[in-house]
Amino acid sequence: MCNVLPGEKSPTQESLKALIYGTDIYLSPMHASSEVAHKIFSSLRPYKLNIPEASRDRRLGTAIEVAPAIIQGPSAEKK
Repeated sequence: MCNVLPGEKSPTQESLKALIYGTDIYLSPMHASSEVAHKIFSSLRPYKLNIPEASRDRRLGTAIEVAPAIIQGPSAEKK
């Protein structure tokens, strides 16, 4: 199971809360998977297909905004 946020705009605070606290049952909290998240983000590579830049989907920005919230977990709200 996974939670999906729209990639065409920044996530709202409410959608981040839903992602962090969730209403689903997981095997482990998302923020406990920081090592896996680090591996995913460190494996990102430049786009190599021959498609004009203006035609490519933009999702990386949203992913980068969401990643710290997932990694920090509920402790991120206390700051």
